[in-house]
Parts: sequence; C-alpha cells; structure tokens
Amino acid sequence: MTLSLEQRLELLEKSNRRWKALSVGLLACIGAGLLIAAQPATPAPAEILQAKRIEVIDPQGHPSIVLQAKEDGSSIAVWGPDHQHAAVLVGQQKKSALMLMKNNQTPEVFAEAVDTGGEIGVTDGRSPAEAASDRAALNISGGPHGFAIFHVVNGRPESRLSFSKNGGGLELRTPGSKAVTRVIGAETGGHLQIVNGDGQVVWDAPTK
Repeated sequence: MTLSLEQRLELLEKSNRRWKALSVGLLACIGAGLLIAAQPATPAPAEILQAKRIEVIDPQGHPSIVLQAKEDGSSIAVWGPDHQHAAVLVGQQKKSALMLMKNNQTPEVFAEAVDTGGEIGVTDGRSPAEAASDRAALNISGGPHGFAIFHVVNGRPESRLSFSKNGGGLELRTPGSKAVTRVIGAETGGHLQIVNGDGQVVWDAPTK
C-alpha cells in the first residue's frame, strides 16, 4: 500500500511522540535513582556521649531519668509517673548508696557500702516534717567486728541485736532509752542485766 506524503509525516510524528515519552520516563527513573544514591547513609551512633547532666523527659515534659556528675559525687535518679517515688543511686568518695524514695525527703529503703562495711535500712515511711522527734527505722549493719540489727529513733540507735566473734547480745530499751534490759552471751558465759530509768542497775546476774 502506497502512503501519501501527509500520511508518512503523521506516522513519523506519532513515532517521535512515543520516543519522547519513553525518553522522559527513562530520564525520570535515572534521576530518581541518582537522588536516592546521593542520600547520606544513616550515621552510626556515637560511641561516647559526654555531658555533666543528662535528662530523659517523659510524655508530659518532666525529667523522668536524671544522670548527673558533681564535685562531691555522681547520681542516677529514676522517677515514677507521679514524680514522687524514685530510685536513686549515688556514688561518692569512699561511699556508695541506693535509696528507694517515697518523696524528695523520705527514703523508705536504703543501702550503703563504705570502706568498713555496709548497712541496709527500712524507715517507718514518715518524712522528717511528719515525725520531728520519733521518726524510726530498722537498720542492719555489718563490718569487720560483727553484725547488728538496730532500732533507730530520730537518728539515735536504741534497741539492738548484735553478733560478733566474741558472742551475741540483745539490748532492749524503753522509749527515750531510759531503761535497758541486756542479755549477753560469750565464751565465758551468759549475763543478764536490768537498768532502770535513772540509770541504776536493779538486777544483775550473775553478780560481778
């Protein structure tokens, strides 16, 4: 079939349009590939992160985990959602401590490690403001000379149970440490002593 000149020109124009469309599509794919290849790779995480204080913020924008270093020691504090209860770890010169806090002023459980031994304590859960004169705790301590369980009132040891290389002892005190009952066990024998509120020995066995 013989085509006229106009028909041949029309066929050439259609062919050119198809090639243009294919060329534009191919160039677009090549360009997209080059852009993707040119994107920087995900940076590797830092091996060392240095700061004097680091805060991890909760969804409400409050510090939830706080790490800090000061002249007198370093600490890590992990706060609960109420920002009252917390676990605090402290490292100081010749001392480390762990406190489980009820609020900023009231550690309910604590543990300490020092050069000469360690101590664990449980408080009565009252802050110094709530119990100005009779805030109490039960402490367990240990060291080179032995171990002891103390009933501590307002920071002062009262009744205690002790164990040492030389024997054991029990000391029961009335409130304010006015009267004392002592039971002592040792290699040389047992001893029982009762002291009244005026500090006088009212019973002592065996007698000295």
